[in-house]
Amino acid sequence: MVSMEFRQIELFLAVADELHFGRAATRLGMAQPPLSQQIMRLERGLDVRLFNRTSRSVTLTPAGQQLVLDGRALLEHRGIARSNVSRAAAGEIGTLEIGFAASSALGLLPDLIARFREAYPLIALKVREGTVQAHSQALLEGRLDLAIVRGHYRHEGLAIDHLLSEPIVAVVSARRLGDRPPEIRLRDLAEEPFLMFQRSAAPELHDALMSMCRNAGFTPAIQQAADSWPSIAALVSAGLGVALAPASAALLLPPGAVACRIMDVAGQSDLVLMLKRSDRSTAASNFRSIALDLHMETGQSARSA
Repeated sequence: MVSMEFRQIELFLAVADELHFGRAATRLGMAQPPLSQQIMRLERGLDVRLFNRTSRSVTLTPAGQQLVLDGRALLEHRGIARSNVSRAAAGEIGTLEIGFAASSALGLLPDLIARFREAYPLIALKVREGTVQAHSQALLEGRLDLAIVRGHYRHEGLAIDHLLSEPIVAVVSARRLGDRPPEIRLRDLAEEPFLMFQRSAAPELHDALMSMCRNAGFTPAIQQAADSWPSIAALVSAGLGVALAPASAALLLPPGAVACRIMDVAGQSDLVLMLKRSDRSTAASNFRSIALDLHMETGQSARSA
C-alpha cells in the first residue's frame, strides 16, 4: 500500500533542492539522522528509490525527479484546499440554495441578489420557486438555505425576518377602468369574478385578501384559481375577472391590466426571509445580513420573530 505524508514530501523536497542531507537538515532545523530516516520511510511507503546515494554525492532517480514535480503540485493543492475550506467556512465560496414565492421575485429580490453577488461573487446561487409550505419543509430538511416568501409562516425550527410591507392593490382590465384614475373602492368590485392563486401557495396572503373583501361587505366569487401571478395578470388583461395583489405586482402587468389604489379598505402584504434557527450556513447568515441592511435602507422598521 502506498504511504505518503505531507511532512515527508516537504522533507523530500528540501533534500531534492540541496542534493545534500546535511545542508537540507540544517535548512529544516533538524538533525540529519531523523531526516534520513523519514526519507527511507517514504521510499518504503512508495516502494521506490528516490535518491542515488554515494559517499560523495546525492542525485535524484527518475522516480525522485517525478516526485519533485508531483510533490510540489501536491503541496500547492494542499494550500489551495486549506484556503478554500477556510473561505467556505467564512461563507465566501460555495453554493446557496434560495427559495422564493413568485410574487417575491418582484421588487425586492432582484436588488437583494445583485447586492449579494457583488459582495460574494464566488458563491453560486441556486434559486427555486415554490409555495411557503414547500420551502418551509425544504428548509427544515436542509434542502434549502433560506427562502423569501409572503406572510409569516410559524415553525419553532425557523427564524423569520420581516423585510417589507406593501399595500394591496386591485388589478382590473384597462377596459373596465376606462379614463378614470387608477383608484377604486373594493366594494364596487363585489359583483366581479375574482381571479386568485391557490390558498396553499401562500395561506396568510390568501386569507388577508379574503378578509379585505369581507371588510368591504362581500365574499368574492372566485372564478378561477391560478398557480402563478403572471397567469392571473394575463386573465385580468383578457377581461376574465379582477384580482388583488401586492403593489409590487404592478411591475409585471401585461398591456391591458391596471393596478388601482384601493380607497375604502386597507390591506398589506408582508415579505419575509425564512431560514433555520440553528445549523445555518455562514453564507446564509451573510445573505440575511445584506437583506436586513436593505430592509433598513427602505425605511422599514425591523422586527424579527
